[in-house]
This record gives sequence, structure tokens and C-alpha cells, in this order.
Amino acid sequence: MRYVNQGKSWSNKRILSFIHKQQKSFREVGYCRWVVEDQNKNNFVGFCGIGVFEPVGFLEIGWWIEEKLWGKGFATEAARCALEHAFKEIRIPHLKSVVHPENKASLTVIRKIGFLQKQNGFLGDYQRSPKNIPIITYSLDNPYLIPLHQK
Repeated sequence: MRYVNQGKSWSNKRILSFIHKQQKSFREVGYCRWVVEDQNKNNFVGFCGIGVFEPVGFLEIGWWIEEKLWGKGFATEAARCALEHAFKEIRIPHLKSVVHPENKASLTVIRKIGFLQKQNGFLGDYQRSPKNIPIITYSLDNPYLIPLHQK
């Protein structure tokens, strides 16, 4: 959580609320942040998937991986699975990702899965606090959808 929630851990109440929100999202729209597990050890690693970036409302891919497991490929593998599900199964036309510029690991993952840098700015640009936190916005169009002008 170093780059999420100002580096503060969530309370148990907030975690449960987050999980219930993900379950509801999956039931209603077919996407959410998924639990990421290490299949070899059958243990929790983190979360990854598609969610709504509030309050502005665009769809974002994101991940949170337990720090002791960084650099082992979990985020990249999970992000690729979430991206494939979003683009092929749900046919979401476009996704973004908002990354703190010092979050080198997430910057590596977002580039590995094909996203392109679109703009530099601040969290406040998206009506979020604290407003002065720098961010980079990445973007990717669904390559499986044929644009109307090409049909």
C-alpha cells in the first residue's frame, strides 16, 4: 500500500467493504478486483483487476501485491489475465491505469501489458485527495474491437 491510501493499511472494516463491493460489481457488470493467489503455495498474494476510478468514473486496471512477493511476476501475470478477461470476454473498449511516478514496479507491469503513457498530472486532476500527489495516466484501447470507421 506504499503508493495507495498514502501508504496506510486499510482497517478490517474497509477491507470487508472493499470485498463486498467487488462481489457486487462482478455480479452486476462482470468485472472487479480479483483475489490473486500463489497456486503452488495456495496462499493469498493480493488483488488485481478492473474497477471504476472514482469519482470521475473511468475503468482502470490495478493491482496490489504483498510486498514480500514483489518482483516474482504475480502482478504481471494477474494483470494479463484481467486484461484478457476485460477485452475478450466483457469487451470493454478502453482501460486506463493511474500510477505514482516513483512506483517503479507498477510502471514496469503497466508497460509490459502494453499500456501507453498518456499524461502526467496530479491526483487532484481526478478530484481525489491528496490533490498534490503526482501521477502518470496510462491508457489502452481494446485491440479486439474493430473501430466503426474500419468496418
